[in-house]
Amino acid sequence: MLSPVSQLQTEGFCILEDCLSALECQEWCNRVSSAIELSTTSGRLQAKVADQNVTYGSRNLLSIFPQVTQLLATPRIASLCREVLGNEYGIVRGLFFDKPPGVSWSLPWHQDLTIAVREHIALDHESIDGFTKPTVKAGVCHLEAPIWLLENMLTVRIHLDAMNERNGPVLVRKGSHLGGKLALDAESFDFEASELHCPPGSVMMMRPLLCHSSIASLPDSNLHRRTIHLELSSVAKLPHGLVWHSFLPIA
Repeated sequence: MLSPVSQLQTEGFCILEDCLSALECQEWCNRVSSAIELSTTSGRLQAKVADQNVTYGSRNLLSIFPQVTQLLATPRIASLCREVLGNEYGIVRGLFFDKPPGVSWSLPWHQDLTIAVREHIALDHESIDGFTKPTVKAGVCHLEAPIWLLENMLTVRIHLDAMNERNGPVLVRKGSHLGGKLALDAESFDFEASELHCPPGSVMMMRPLLCHSSIASLPDSNLHRRTIHLELSSVAKLPHGLVWHSFLPIA
């Protein structure tokens, strides 16, 4: 069996089970949900259900609930992050999302190529050293990042509920992170696809270049799938005058 670090290197992801207890999962659910409901900033994800707005996530978790960084102090999470990124790294983006009963969604095959920055730069011929495709999401500037930067990043997804075949699990294409930026209608499908299941309190770590997707919950599912998604980078200072929208250093 591969070690977590070896699995990250070869397959692009790993899953650590039993990082949080059931009680800790419920406490984090309550804290994050409360912060989102009290927030007046943009980035809340909502859907209409029976003429009521149901909140199922937030794009700007670091802004409304910076205490989420405490999760990275969990010993097993901290140890693996240091082993992968070194002793100096920071959280650069945080999201929270759910697939609550009655509200589900899916995502096609994709790679996580964008980063959040304070402001865009004037791009020469649509790209500067691989920084390209400026967009704005929930009021925050984003750019597609070059491969070298994405290879120095790590995503930590804390599963506060079980993820199984009923509540819209993640699918991954093992090893696809080694192929650079992929044409997702072509060579990405040469990589083996796997559906991932995990118990509550587990943590999935993945490389941003890993090709992955998410399927919708089954129509009769009464399960939540609450996930805290944290993006980390060992690169604190970006080139060309770019600045991370947030960079919360982890000691």
